[in-house]
Amino acid sequence: MLPSENVLTYARSAILGSRKGFGLPPIDLGNVRSTLEREVVVELPPTEFAKIAPHIIPVSQSQQILQDMNIANLPNIINDTAEATQLLETTPRLSPKQIAEFIKLITGG
Repeated sequence: MLPSENVLTYARSAILGSRKGFGLPPIDLGNVRSTLEREVVVELPPTEFAKIAPHIIPVSQSQQILQDMNIANLPNIINDTAEATQLLETTPRLSPKQIAEFIKLITGG
């Protein structure tokens, strides 16, 4: 997932209470926004993935970096799926160069 999409997905899940992959009963209606999201399935619980992830940053830091890069000013809360879809449709995709810059900014490199 690209940084902006990751922030949007996190904000949506925080409000809507995503249960998939968090040890709760599976609820899977299919990803109706799969053409808008760039999701990568990782067959690990979030705690295990966090142990091996090379970089972990707060969503607020990711939001700030995207804003500083003039990519997007993303909200802290997404109120419903319609708003999430609208944000995914209108938030610019990052180019490979922008992704490299984002990574450089989070790693201090």
